[in-house]
Amino acid sequence: STHSSSPFFFAGLSRCNNRGWQIIFSDKAIIRRDPHTGRYSFHVQVYDADCSHPLVEAHVRFYAIRRRFSVTGSSVTSPSSMFLQHHNLKFDPMRITNPDDELGAFMFASVPHSVSHHIDAYSPILPPSRRGAYEDGKIHIHSGFVCDSAGLNLREMDSLVGNRAGLQCTVCGETYTTTQNLVRHIRSCQFDEERDNYPIKGSHRELDVASIISDVSKDPMSHQQRNGTFPSMNEAATNGNANSEQWYDDFREYLTTSNIEILCVFEAIEPLFSGTFQSIQSYTIEDISFGGDFAPCMLYGEENTKTRGWWRNLVFNHKNDNIAARVDLDRFHEIIH
Repeated sequence: STHSSSPFFFAGLSRCNNRGWQIIFSDKAIIRRDPHTGRYSFHVQVYDADCSHPLVEAHVRFYAIRRRFSVTGSSVTSPSSMFLQHHNLKFDPMRITNPDDELGAFMFASVPHSVSHHIDAYSPILPPSRRGAYEDGKIHIHSGFVCDSAGLNLREMDSLVGNRAGLQCTVCGETYTTTQNLVRHIRSCQFDEERDNYPIKGSHRELDVASIISDVSKDPMSHQQRNGTFPSMNEAATNGNANSEQWYDDFREYLTTSNIEILCVFEAIEPLFSGTFQSIQSYTIEDISFGGDFAPCMLYGEENTKTRGWWRNLVFNHKNDNIAARVDLDRFHEIIH
């Protein structure tokens, strides 16, 4: 007699497809300001409920979905009498800082993980009114000192940590990672050129550092008066909660008027049948909380094994029966301020 492996094959596929239902996303996403740096970031919490079988190569991606309706575009009426309009649907990738997408954005999903996106000058969810500031507002993005992105999806963080040069000198073309190094270069060249009596026109002596670059954490208003009215990210750290509320209002207005939806794509390999699956969650303005942080939801401590049900012994399978480490799903979706 012959035996067919088809039932086992399709059973494996079914398990891989159903595995995505065990990925839990937080009900709310968070946009918050770091009180130490003044930087803003977007956060989503992710957890694999089947922690007894850890996933292989779990990683995550963010996309900002924007719908652009054309004024001259055509429209159609559906059979259900609903008015439909053609539009352009654009998926803008959002670079992830934690876990770092330069390393593949891999994560250990068997414990709750807060996935974050730094809202910098390249972020697709940064309001247009805030796009003038680069490196937390120290320099204007159109000043000529910021390297052209050439349409690539960049991160300011890569320049800050020295992975790439994000700034350039408009006189000699030397590139630098931070405004601090750029200022040092300009002032050093100015000292040498003044000593050697270089002509001012076309040399570093022509550059006025104070009018180009400003440490807004010390004097935010002087930068605005010299280079327009664009605000900086560090102003929130300087002026406190009042200014961060203004930032939150700008985020709300932009996400609402632009009809932006943020898509979170979780992808991993199911360990038992080695099948790849995806789990997807999206967030609109109604699903975003401004300020706060996810509540701690890990429980650790002694547990009475006599009162613990047989199914908990089977699922958690602790080597030390007196110690319990688990997730409190009642607090997983909670946000504290």
